[in-house]
Amino acid sequence: MHLFSNCRRWAGYVAILSVLLTELEGAPVVQCGETLQAMAAASGVMTVTTEDDGREVTIPVGRLVIVRLEAKPGTGYGWQLVRDGSPQLHMETPPVFEPRSKLEAGGDEDEVFQFRVQMPGTVDLEFHYRRPWDKQSPAAKTFRVRITSE
Repeated sequence: MHLFSNCRRWAGYVAILSVLLTELEGAPVVQCGETLQAMAAASGVMTVTTEDDGREVTIPVGRLVIVRLEAKPGTGYGWQLVRDGSPQLHMETPPVFEPRSKLEAGGDEDEVFQFRVQMPGTVDLEFHYRRPWDKQSPAAKTFRVRITSE
């Protein structure tokens, strides 16, 4: 139920953003495939999540890319950056954990990574979800996104 309500909330945000872009700039309403690009153009920041796994996104040079990946840090698991997108991308700050709910101790959190687009090109970001001391086991999950900057 919680996931469904988040999807509805994001769909509402995208709908509002589309209407605002149409009204303010005379631009056409964005379709699903163009949503991330439209949001990045409007705000200067692009956020990708686990739902964007395997996608390709485009963002201008100089803008921020925020990667928010679901995690349960109390289990010892965390996201490890395997392909960092350098030299096109530069990690701005160390990753941080942000709780999804202030009411639920030990619950789901997002591990948040922040990158700045340094130069044009196409690169891949890849993360593996694993316990840092268990390097022999395969990753429990993987996340990949291709970033094209212009």
